[in-house]
Amino acid sequence: MPGLGAWATKAGYTYPVLLQVDERLGTEPFAPFAYEGGAEPRPDPARGLDENDVVLLDAQQPGDRVPLPGCVEVEVRSGARHGWLYLGIGAGDGPGSPLRFDAAEGLVRGAEYAVGFAPEGRAWLDRLMLGGSENLLDRTKVRLRLDLRAGLGSVERNEEDVRARTTGLHVGPLRIAREIEVRGRIFGNLYSRPVRDRFLFYRNGFTIPTRVQLPTAARALVRRASLRITMDLRPPAIGKATFAASPGGHREVTGSGGVIASQKPLQWYLLRVGPVGLLGWLDIDPPAGAVTLYYRDDSRHPDPPETHPGEIGHHGFLYRTGSLVPTGLVHVTSNAWVIGGEVLRDPDRAREQLQARASAEVHQ
Repeated sequence: MPGLGAWATKAGYTYPVLLQVDERLGTEPFAPFAYEGGAEPRPDPARGLDENDVVLLDAQQPGDRVPLPGCVEVEVRSGARHGWLYLGIGAGDGPGSPLRFDAAEGLVRGAEYAVGFAPEGRAWLDRLMLGGSENLLDRTKVRLRLDLRAGLGSVERNEEDVRARTTGLHVGPLRIAREIEVRGRIFGNLYSRPVRDRFLFYRNGFTIPTRVQLPTAARALVRRASLRITMDLRPPAIGKATFAASPGGHREVTGSGGVIASQKPLQWYLLRVGPVGLLGWLDIDPPAGAVTLYYRDDSRHPDPPETHPGEIGHHGFLYRTGSLVPTGLVHVTSNAWVIGGEVLRDPDRAREQLQARASAEVHQ
């Protein structure tokens, strides 16, 4: 059946490029997707394209300016790249995509990575593969500590105290969206109100959102708070992986590498396994000096529950308050992007290129 398609032309040869339409339930920038899967699928009320919907194009594939009959011309700029794509109605299959979702395995596969979801009800990722590696991940950890006022002691929670369910799933060739409803245990069998976050996966990386906020009643009782969300690696699988951070330097992941810490927040990290690296950084809104990247490589430092004792290649983010507990909501987005080749030598430049958003201008 004819449908919406995208094409590019280089050296006189015209070829299809990847295209995806994300149906949304509203026009605001963060409107919910029309999820096809999950516990609460939400079909799009209007068939076909409308003002709610977003058309995604592959910014790496623009070609020469060679107008195609019956097509809309899209000028794409991404860093030093500049080229043209053409949208129109056409029949036939488009190009294949390296981005896949295996529902049976709970696994997202990209070009050089794969991540797996823990069984339904759990709130963490339980697998991470880079290139052709085996699973590098021992445990995704959540560590919350609340020090209470008036000598009332402290409250500690971990990932076992978090319940989650997949409420929405949208799978496409350029982006996979997974909406997750999360609740944290307050005490006994009493859990917090649900919060929904949207995980996004692309062919060369993924983003994981976290919200940090204490209810008004809790802030009256809490003197200090800290939240740490990290990925802990498996010593049998990690092999000769290296971990670099700025500032913080470069070192092998051995189980005895200590802590990378600085008075200045870490700007990025690079976990490298052979020819492939995972480049990570945080986006924080609003900016908060209490949030920073965290790294510990210490097999002598147990942090149960975990399969392999110790915090080995243990990295993620750490949020800490001082004597004054903030009143607002902080959005922390953990970015993780796969890089390879020459860009591994210059993570700063790779990060700049990945953060540079492509712009598109439609020419009728």
